[in-house]
Amino acid sequence: MDYRQAVARIKKGYVGSCYLFSGPGDSLKEELLNEILATMKHKGKPLFLEKMDGTHINLEDFLESLRQVNIFSGGRLIWVVDPPYFSSSAKGQSISEQKKGSSRIRNTRSEKVEETLMTLAKEPFKDVMIIFSVPEVDRRKKIIKVMEEKGILIEFPLLKGAALLNWVKKELASQDRKIEEKALARLIDRIGENPGVLKKELEKIATYIYPEKTIAEEVVDKLVPESREGKVFNLMEAVGHKNIEIALKHLHKMYRQGEHPLVILTMIARQYRLLYQTLLLTEKGSSQRQIISFLKLPPFVVKELLAQVKNYDQETLAKAIISIKDTDLAVKKGYRDPEEALEHLIIQFAATT
Repeated sequence: MDYRQAVARIKKGYVGSCYLFSGPGDSLKEELLNEILATMKHKGKPLFLEKMDGTHINLEDFLESLRQVNIFSGGRLIWVVDPPYFSSSAKGQSISEQKKGSSRIRNTRSEKVEETLMTLAKEPFKDVMIIFSVPEVDRRKKIIKVMEEKGILIEFPLLKGAALLNWVKKELASQDRKIEEKALARLIDRIGENPGVLKKELEKIATYIYPEKTIAEEVVDKLVPESREGKVFNLMEAVGHKNIEIALKHLHKMYRQGEHPLVILTMIARQYRLLYQTLLLTEKGSSQRQIISFLKLPPFVVKELLAQVKNYDQETLAKAIISIKDTDLAVKKGYRDPEEALEHLIIQFAATT
């Protein structure tokens, strides 16, 4: 089951007693966890949250703890992080268990563990909800198939592109706030695509603009540090407009912020490769949506590439990529000073674009 489907079910009051959260989307997992806690509280059955490190627990001891008399009137929600029982057989045991016995004994234990977990999935403990959280599952395991059939396996993919933009807007809407399109693009450009980090930045911005409800582009510029990718976009934009002075200004700013010339060169190389691919795709008649899908980049990044690629042709981009490769080799072999070589390259690009 997709996490969006799970959210819809839980908001309607359909809450199970055991779940397996699978995927890298940790912030989304926490959101659903909080939704479950809120729903149960609303139903008059508040849960006491306990968090456990699944890499170190022994399954038998864990199950025994569930049989203990519950001193919490509303029940318990046990959040088990990174248990090894749902991954491949090589990882199917806790750290302490992996050190014991032969391969045959380990396999026997793994089968016993799986049988125990299937019983737990079918007949959960009274007044106890269990949520196992793992980065991935082994779909060959019987327990995974059982959990999927019962609708208690919930998958949390990383949010990207339009899905991430919609998540940010929804997150703000829940707080009666909104964000300008350009401000949203700038925010993701500077922060990246980690929902957890984005959420913290949104909280910081909301505190700053209170009581205003709309996040503007200038606020993002003021409060959110510029990312490496953003700095390179600004540098490349100046190069594309043949503005050597502004291009060098951006380059020197990156130096002052501690960026090594070879790191900057690597980022510039990536940018030229993306521009070259974008140009080829546009010349084939590809739409912006098709380019986004092919390059696997956020829409706002492709939009910037499409704006910048108008300043180039195939021959110019191809020569630039070759020049970058030659410069990189000369610097690494000690033939040229890194900063001097990079500045010369930027001036060359701005003069010949």
